[in-house]
Amino acid sequence: MLTRHLTLACIAIVSTYVAAATTERSVDHRFISEDDALTEKWGKWKFYDGNEEVRPAGDYCAAFPNRDIPGDEFPAEAWQGDAVYVNHFLNEALQLVERTKEAIYTEYGVGKDGSVVENEVERKRIRKNMFHVEIVDCDEKTDEGSFLDTMVGMGGWICKNSFHGLVKRLTHAIMTNDSFNVAMGGHSAAAGHGNHFVQSYTIQIGTLLAPVFEKLGVKFTARNVGYGGLGTGQTSLGAKDILGPETDFLIWDSSMYV
Repeated sequence: MLTRHLTLACIAIVSTYVAAATTERSVDHRFISEDDALTEKWGKWKFYDGNEEVRPAGDYCAAFPNRDIPGDEFPAEAWQGDAVYVNHFLNEALQLVERTKEAIYTEYGVGKDGSVVENEVERKRIRKNMFHVEIVDCDEKTDEGSFLDTMVGMGGWICKNSFHGLVKRLTHAIMTNDSFNVAMGGHSAAAGHGNHFVQSYTIQIGTLLAPVFEKLGVKFTARNVGYGGLGTGQTSLGAKDILGPETDFLIWDSSMYV
């Protein structure tokens, strides 16, 4: 149950852009005041540890390779073994995700209040598709052309095996207070050529997701390593060095070249 709920909370975050107003920090990571209009509209992170004074000090996961600490090695007072802490944490995390999604719906004109789409059925369809991630059995033969056409207007798609790997990586990062690293490889458009680098969608993902993952105890990074002019097939030959050896989630955006 813990794995399932943590995963649901994080998958919704990773698969979409995040409205920074859902946390106590704005996009540039400065704290906003208690009476700020964004806080008043979207709420804020309210979780706190009622037993913080008894929690073990130090990084007790660091002694294990890849921070893979066995369950019975967690200190007695660690939060990972505190059912009350975990339940309250999950509840606040899920609320954070829901506030985030609603802020995005509103930004795109299909929020609960002030929707620009008058047809209620159509509004619900747009909301449903916006966060829908199709989990595909990539081991089976798939008609890529017709399949990709069905993904237009949806959150995206992911292979079943990759999804299960993502579940494990997200849960591991939260349970061990580790980092979670996203890298994007692709062509010139994905790299942001013709625009400011900081406005490329990969860097925006990092800017918006970092404060959310911070609430979940995870250091989030996003790396844009796209480039144009030469194609991108050769990147796979040096993927570890180019994309980074600790990449948890890889976005490959190369519709222009192979």
